[in-house]
Amino acid sequence: MTEIDFGSHFSTLLATLAHKALSPKSRLNWIYLLSALIMALYAYRTYDLPGKRRSLREYLFPRSVWLHSSALTDYLFVAVTLPAWSLLVVPTLMSAPQVSQHLLSAIQNWLGPAAPNATPTATIALLYSAALIIATDFKLYWVHRLMHRVPMLWEFHKVHHSAEVLTPISFYRSHPVDMLLQAMAEAIITGFVTATFLYVFPQGLAPVTILGVNVFRFAFYLFGANLRHSHIWLSFGPAVEHVVISPAQHQIHHSSDPRHFDRNFGSEFAVWDWIFGTLYVPQRQETLSLGLGKEETRRLGSAWQLLINPFRAVARRASAAAIGGSPVR
Repeated sequence: MTEIDFGSHFSTLLATLAHKALSPKSRLNWIYLLSALIMALYAYRTYDLPGKRRSLREYLFPRSVWLHSSALTDYLFVAVTLPAWSLLVVPTLMSAPQVSQHLLSAIQNWLGPAAPNATPTATIALLYSAALIIATDFKLYWVHRLMHRVPMLWEFHKVHHSAEVLTPISFYRSHPVDMLLQAMAEAIITGFVTATFLYVFPQGLAPVTILGVNVFRFAFYLFGANLRHSHIWLSFGPAVEHVVISPAQHQIHHSSDPRHFDRNFGSEFAVWDWIFGTLYVPQRQETLSLGLGKEETRRLGSAWQLLINPFRAVARRASAAAIGGSPVR
């Protein structure tokens, strides 16, 4: 019988978490956590009314959220899946550079060599950075929407929505199949944009970055990304929330209230929801209940169930479809 080296797994976990805390490409980098704390202090002064105001500690770190059974499941689930994903799955995935190389060759074979281009390097870098973030977010909107609308995909995406409370760790409460689909779509869309720009601007290509992160993605992380998965309500106001998704809007996306279903699919931009009719802009602070209900909570109540039960549900659906019945819902 093969022995499990828990010491090695724990070391891997610590290394992964250290990378998340130090890498500017991770939402859990201390810079983004600090900015989220500053924005949470603003929310505390804005939304926690005098006379009913809790202490700052109770507002930021309520035991009912951070020690909720759902949050504890998040911590264990992430401890199991994140190191495995980082060390075993990611290295085997196709990458955006690979996709862009193949697509660029195909474009060159189809259209011939690219013509010289005199556009300034700084302009190219800014255009490329903007194109990447817009295309990636458009991809995120549609992949996310499909995960809600396609029954087989929903079974895996349910893992994320089964959280009954939200903390920044809840962002990583995603089934590996869900993560795999997102990663593949990311590689394809990034590769496509990169190949297009390399053909049009053959003199070279590099995005505008801050600490190695696309400047627009850096701004997203800096201005409240970690509050999207939290108990802290922060609205940007109706005008802004037609363009950019606020933490409050994403919390509404997690709501169990039927009037919030299939709303606010966007990751960074609300404009896709606005264009395609799925936008929900709150007019005031709302009290939200999260999760999928008692039955799904029982079925997805542990880290093991979060990993295994989506496969079981998909198998039941496939079996029902194979014998001519209706897919299990």
